[in-house]
Amino acid sequence: MNLNTLHFDELCQLNASLAPYSTYEIGGHARHLGLPATTAELAILLEGSKRKGLDVKWFGMGSNILFPDQPQDDTLF
Repeated sequence: MNLNTLHFDELCQLNASLAPYSTYEIGGHARHLGLPATTAELAILLEGSKRKGLDVKWFGMGSNILFPDQPQDDTLF
C-alpha cells in the first residue's frame, strides 16, 4: 500500500465490536477502532486521532481486558 494514499478514515473502523478483541468476548462497540499492521499505519492513526481530538486507548492481544459496554465516543481503541 502506498503511504501517500493511506488516510486515517481508511485505517479506522467505525462502530466496531470490541468483544472479538477480548479473551472474555465481552464489550460494546467502539466508535473508532484502529488495528495498525505497520509503524507507518500507527503513525497515521495517531496523527489522525490528534487532529480529531480523540483519546487513544492502547491494548495488546486482549488478555484480561474488560471493555466497557458503552465506550466514550471520543476514544480510539
